[in-house]
Amino acid sequence: MIKVFAHRGASGTYPENTQSAITAAVDIEVDGIEVDVQSCLDDYMIIHDSWLDRTTSGRGKVTKLTREQIQCFDAGNNERVPTLQQTIDWVNNKTLLNLELKHTFALDKFVELIEANIAAKKLSRDNLLVSSFD
Repeated sequence: MIKVFAHRGASGTYPENTQSAITAAVDIEVDGIEVDVQSCLDDYMIIHDSWLDRTTSGRGKVTKLTREQIQCFDAGNNERVPTLQQTIDWVNNKTLLNLELKHTFALDKFVELIEANIAAKKLSRDNLLVSSFD
């Protein structure tokens, strides 16, 4: 069976890895959504690059900034870089979520966050794929 995934959400129509791209992909009922997860100083952000420069109005390395600092920048169409938790809330177990872990990563807290969302029924093991090339 062929599965259709929205790469970085509906990124052909909306800015990649943003709320509009993610919720549009949920609305068109794709089989899954792939998003990129990066660690910042105090949270997990949904952004592909390790630097803010290409996809936001900001500059700097994601791992060197806080969530609050990162969310000050425009990620396109006046949207902000979402957190992993915001993304989980938007998808809300409606489709498979492929979380691609990028670069340097604080894995222990990530596992805790995922387990808490599975317990809260916002995610299920059947609708979750974790991948990484690093």
